[in-house]
Amino acid sequence: MSDAAEAELLARARAGDRAALDALLEPRREQVRRLAAALGGDETAADDVVQETFRIACAELQRFDGRSRASTWLCGIALNLVRRGKRDQARHALPTDPTTFDARAVRRGVLTSVIRRELVERLDDAIGRLPTSFREAFVLHHLGGLEWEEVGRLLEVAPGTARVRGHRARALLKSTLGPAVEHDWLKT
Repeated sequence: MSDAAEAELLARARAGDRAALDALLEPRREQVRRLAAALGGDETAADDVVQETFRIACAELQRFDGRSRASTWLCGIALNLVRRGKRDQARHALPTDPTTFDARAVRRGVLTSVIRRELVERLDDAIGRLPTSFREAFVLHHLGGLEWEEVGRLLEVAPGTARVRGHRARALLKSTLGPAVEHDWLKT
């Protein structure tokens, strides 16, 4: 979507046009969900983050100045919610039960091969073990689809710093998982 088209949708949405609000936000729902799942590591929590992100976006629409793209704004809200959730989780952590049912495995379906499931789990685990600053930069760019300038703005660092963090994260993933992670989104 062009910047002009997005600006027009934003103006109409601020004026109360529900269709314009939906056109502005809905195309970004999956992007925000992927981002939240990768940063938070939990599909169910990611769905909650998406809902809360969109609730906040609707409530704060008048305060959004439009200097960044709507996707950057939504990813920033989601990033802050994930960070808050991780802080709260660390404060109230309970011992985990290894026999707990893994809902992610069911969502992948019965046709998913064991090898693919293991690769996805290893990749999720490896991303989760990255240092926070590397993980956030990596996920915002490679999974969130944001440009390095936008990533830098969200993380409050220079775009070059964001890029370095993302590349270091990619290098760590490759060194940890080897050639199994040679996906298109890791090659850039």
